[in-house]
Amino acid sequence: MHKQMMVMIPNGNHPQFCEIFGYTESQILASLKPTDVIFENERAKALKNIEDRLSGKKETVHYIARGNHKEKKELWVEIHGTHININNKDVIKIIL
Repeated sequence: MHKQMMVMIPNGNHPQFCEIFGYTESQILASLKPTDVIFENERAKALKNIEDRLSGKKETVHYIARGNHKEKKELWVEIHGTHININNKDVIKIIL
């Protein structure tokens, strides 16, 4: 990605995110990229959706994708993503 960004999970809802994808909160906050939880063959679509939001082509997206649990278990997730700017930082807000 050409821009630095962060992902915000509304309401500090990390425990549910952790439960769904099998990661610890520290792993999510320290090193997990948004596409790490998307099944490999769907990552291009996810990256395009992120780029479209960061570039201003789209403000929001809504789609269904195969998620990727830490233990490599496939799961389906519905994604609602919005681009916002907080203190001059690009933020992608994701609701699963």
